[in-house]
Amino acid sequence: MIRGQVVDAGSRVPLQGVLVTAPLAGSSVLTDSTGAFSLSFIEDRGYALIAEDMGYRSLVPDSAMLSGLAVLQERLEDRRRLRGGRVQLIEHDSLTVSTAASAYTLVRRAVPMARACSSQTENLCVPGGSRERAVRICIDDQRPPAGASTLESYDPSGLWLVEIYSNGSRVRVYSRWFVDRIARTKQGMVSFNPPC
Repeated sequence: MIRGQVVDAGSRVPLQGVLVTAPLAGSSVLTDSTGAFSLSFIEDRGYALIAEDMGYRSLVPDSAMLSGLAVLQERLEDRRRLRGGRVQLIEHDSLTVSTAASAYTLVRRAVPMARACSSQTENLCVPGGSRERAVRICIDDQRPPAGASTLESYDPSGLWLVEIYSNGSRVRVYSRWFVDRIARTKQGMVSFNPPC
């Protein structure tokens, strides 16, 4: 058993919700509210630990990544302003400590009127007058072929942001992988008119 605590290198403040991974053992755990974690190993052997949290980098901070993340944040805010209407955000800090079993459950909780569509059970619908209206789901700026049921394969702690438009008419989900890739390789630039 390895026990430890993840803290900010400068302020020494404990970091909650950091994903700590032991790649050789194939196990991961999130830090608690005091930054503490523990990992069990089946056998004694050499090990490496990786701690991941948005806004932090392992070992040496990567200024290009942080700059790309700032640009991405601005672009997403601009995108939301262009769309207009009410937008509910579920951000990274809340997602890492969510008790929802999957992103599907998380969205169902955030959009209480959402239910599996009667004609296409893989999709979510909300009441829309005399008939139900499908919730438009976007994951990493793409429409998932399997509809809302794709959200079952996402753990909330693996997400960076969820945007819910107009009480559930559209839900946009961004994974940590997508945000990391966009921040690193595209300097945070995302399309103002995504395909989804």
